[in-house]
Amino acid sequence: MKGAPVGSNGRSHPSSWIQTYLFTQWFQHFIDYVKPSAASPVLLLFDGHFSHTKNLELIDKARQNHVTLVSLPPHCTHKIQPMDKSFMGPLKTYYSEEIRVWLRENNRPLTAYDIVELFGKAYRKCQTGEIAARGFSIGGIYPFNRYVFTDSDYVAAAHDEKENRPGPSHSGSVTTPFDISPIPTTRKRTSNRGRKSGKSEIISNSPYKNELEEAEKRRIERQNKLTKNEDQDKHVVQGKGKENSKGKGKGVNKGKEQEKEKEKRKGKEIDEKEKREGKTAAKRMILQEEFTDSDSDATFKSDESEEELPKEDQVKQPTEDDCTCFFCDGKYADDRRGEEWVQCLMCEGWVHSECAGYDHGYYVCDFCKG
Repeated sequence: MKGAPVGSNGRSHPSSWIQTYLFTQWFQHFIDYVKPSAASPVLLLFDGHFSHTKNLELIDKARQNHVTLVSLPPHCTHKIQPMDKSFMGPLKTYYSEEIRVWLRENNRPLTAYDIVELFGKAYRKCQTGEIAARGFSIGGIYPFNRYVFTDSDYVAAAHDEKENRPGPSHSGSVTTPFDISPIPTTRKRTSNRGRKSGKSEIISNSPYKNELEEAEKRRIERQNKLTKNEDQDKHVVQGKGKENSKGKGKGVNKGKEQEKEKEKRKGKEIDEKEKREGKTAAKRMILQEEFTDSDSDATFKSDESEEELPKEDQVKQPTEDDCTCFFCDGKYADDRRGEEWVQCLMCEGWVHSECAGYDHGYYVCDFCKG
């Protein structure tokens, strides 16, 4: 942390993504420095990330320390989030300039040990009260401005509604320009992870906390029930095996019959295992299409030819121990709703398709692309 801003406290995760426990630690650091009280309460605004909105420990700390937590509406942070509107732009500009100057003056590559010092220099240049206050005024938070969104901000939504409206009926054969060259429609991605659409919430309020506690209680009960059913199935299989093994060695014919029964059971177990593996392979299958990066203009290029790329039946299937999503830290063993997984072509790491924003084709994680 050499050269970091005064009072900085470094934390990290192997995935480079924020985790629930890390955000809770940051919030404690925030409380220690801001020192909110009943006479001087604090309003904290953030987006709807799960580490903010699904964090019971965070809610308890906020209620105990006079902090009101409010999540911003989804798909609106680019317009009203104070950090995005005023602070992050100057920070990126100053940080890029510090890197450019450092590379010009030092005859070696930039490493992770140099970043904190460069960031500290950039941060000190843009941590002004004017920039902070401007973020709240531009977003219409303070002073309050209900007209921060204009009609032009709703053009895309109005276009989608217009497409869904029934058009006029034509008695004759009429060809329009839209018949020749139709307007491209955006393909809506479907997800089976069970996430509900979010909305702006007062996270620290009792109704929201009670709802979150009930949801967590139902999740634990559901998980315990599934575990109990799996244990019962194992006991039933073991009990049948003991019953079939009784009477062994009481005659040649009986011994042959037992051998046949054993072979049948073994065949059934193999069939069941193949079915399970087939479902697992289908669940985590990587589609053999050309890789495209929808989030950037850069296209991943590999030195391998198409013939050298792995086929579907050659893709290594992970075990429950090594299959952990490095975005959300969720394990495959904990998945109960049939979540889709995808494997990085380079490092062979596994992630939730939804966490990675994966749609189709080969997937290469951000670490390998960097």
